Amino acid sequence: MRNLLSDKSCIPFEDPKGKAKNTTDLPTELYLSSASLEAFSGISSFRKVNPELKDAGVSDDFLLALGVRKSVSVEFLFSNLDKLKWSENPKALIDYLRSATLTSQDMENLRSMAYLPALNDKSRTFAPSELYIGGSDLSGLNLPFIRLIQWPSDDKLSAESADGKFLMKLGCRVDPPLEPFLKYLSSQDDLTDEKRFHCLSFINKRLQPGGVYERVWAKSSASFKKMHFLPCTRKDPFGDGTLVKELRAPQECYSDSACQVMGFIILDPEVDRKSGRTYGTSFQLVSKPSPQLLLKRMLEVVLAAKMLLEHAGQDDEAIALRKTILSLFEQMFTYLSSRSSDFAPSHMKALQRESFVPCKDGSGSIGWYKPGDVYFKNSEKEEDEIIALLFHSVGFSPFLAAAGVKSEASVQDILHRLVSKPREVLQKVGVDKYTN
Repeated sequence: MRNLLSDKSCIPFEDPKGKAKNTTDLPTELYLSSASLEAFSGISSFRKVNPELKDAGVSDDFLLALGVRKSVSVEFLFSNLDKLKWSENPKALIDYLRSATLTSQDMENLRSMAYLPALNDKSRTFAPSELYIGGSDLSGLNLPFIRLIQWPSDDKLSAESADGKFLMKLGCRVDPPLEPFLKYLSSQDDLTDEKRFHCLSFINKRLQPGGVYERVWAKSSASFKKMHFLPCTRKDPFGDGTLVKELRAPQECYSDSACQVMGFIILDPEVDRKSGRTYGTSFQLVSKPSPQLLLKRMLEVVLAAKMLLEHAGQDDEAIALRKTILSLFEQMFTYLSSRSSDFAPSHMKALQRESFVPCKDGSGSIGWYKPGDVYFKNSEKEEDEIIALLFHSVGFSPFLAAAGVKSEASVQDILHRLVSKPREVLQKVGVDKYTN
């Protein structure tokens, strides 16, 4: 039957313009009336079998047996691919390709040719490998260094959808490369807090065990941890408590917010809270400063405090400064006490030579003393007047106790002070108390 009719103009076709009636053509030049050819309308017009044939009982199988086409050939598609412009909706093309029988060479051609549209870029069409499948979490980021494939908004495209899986076979990408992503976040200090958080959440999710970024981070973590992409806060120890927000590298900040009292930079607590406390682990932040760094910073703060006091007078501003310094060191010693188990005996022994304990004298001025010259205040009993005049006291602190501050002055301490510094004792105590 096919041999008899295939070369005969015997099949009536539907005229799209409605002008020609009862006209026929060769079976091989026609397409089924049900064929979806919208994807190829930019090339030429296609003739479809008159749908009245179906009403007359002529089946599609019979028409296909005569040579009528179900869709355009792959060869036809490739020869006209550069003429097709799917500027808004390439879905019809992808649906056709998914249903077509494609050879390995066909797939290679589809991977290398530029024929897909990009979202918000009408300059040209692109090869699949130049485009990303815009899932819900990626599309909302609006990243300028990647191109998303143009896709109808009413059709959900994702790596799990049938269209998405086929596009991935063609070479479309799903996740942006990590290094350009981090460079982008490092260079954009004017991003809104919301967008930066969404970007970091996108990365954080893929840094988890088995995530697509896990091995990439492990391989290049040394360089990644130098990039300034994390929102952090710092606070001037002598300031009014105002937090300064800035971008810092993972190797420059800590995840434990308690160390901020000493001026260390920490991951923004609000961002950390919203992330579920996962950023510290994901971006490999050090939790707390090392014991050596803590003592170094404490002595730096001591030096800064001494310089501030040196240039302070006796006005209200100076009085406020002294209150700030005493309060600051009380908080610092509280934090250092929470880290007491981290300090080795050698750390404490070295501190015994340093004058780092601030004490206020009778005139309101602040002096700096070695731990061995200071005693803890006894809150349970009234302090002896002579002891108060001769020695300096501070509130109890486990850190200071470990450094050498004593619980109270002994008789031997008093005698030693009388022998070693008689003039100072006379000056502080007065002649009457001294002789008595």
